[in-house]
Amino acid sequence: LRKMTGVVIESEEWNLTQLDKHLKMHFAVVNDNGDDIAKGDDLHALKQQCAGQGKQTFEKAATPELERNNIEQWDFETLTRNLCANGRRI
Repeated sequence: LRKMTGVVIESEEWNLTQLDKHLKMHFAVVNDNGDDIAKGDDLHALKQQCAGQGKQTFEKAATPELERNNIEQWDFETLTRNLCANGRRI
């Protein structure tokens, strides 16, 4: 938006509670059998809810190539519905 209109929108100005559900990232915590343990769109809350149950799995799945900050334009491939990392569906 800044490049197109000159309007600067700070990250704290985005009201994510009003964002349509289909536009939010959704997460599912699964066990070794692939069964859902918990689901939601708040990754931090899911980590707290499932603390202890999957601590090692979260640490293994959180790979540096999946984490990016301050993205200002879409410069990556189409997102898949499910993602597998280290042999686990995340």
